[in-house]
Amino acid sequence: MNDGVTILVGVLRSVFEHLAGKSYNLIQLTNIELVDVIRPFGESLGEYLGNLSLEERKASRAAWRGGQGQAAGRRTFEKALHSGFPDFEPAGLKEFLELETANTNKQAYDIIHRIEKNLKEIVLDSLKEEYGEGDLWWYNGVPPAIRKK
Repeated sequence: MNDGVTILVGVLRSVFEHLAGKSYNLIQLTNIELVDVIRPFGESLGEYLGNLSLEERKASRAAWRGGQGQAAGRRTFEKALHSGFPDFEPAGLKEFLELETANTNKQAYDIIHRIEKNLKEIVLDSLKEEYGEGDLWWYNGVPPAIRKK
């Protein structure tokens, strides 16, 4: 089955489970009633997808291939629905969001670490270029108050 279809079927299942948990007896609803009940979720997800840029859509298609990709895509869509329906919280979504936050924090730390390293190299290279190699750059280029730290 197509990856996108698999993801959407998984999201639909999550929506059905959510509604069943809110005491909807989905089996007893007519087709029209069922559509009326799930329409807000579909419209919300459609709005989310409609707001994705072309680049985001291409990246998503590539990232959501295979079993793990489909699971990530489903969670991404569930996250989008959760933002519009705070009580929509399928099993496992909370853990996914926590892991996503942890990964974002790690990525930010890694980026900051690389920036610090590059900045240090740029400053040292500039000082050595201006004041020469050896110890001169340290004594002539770094103020005494900074050297003590």
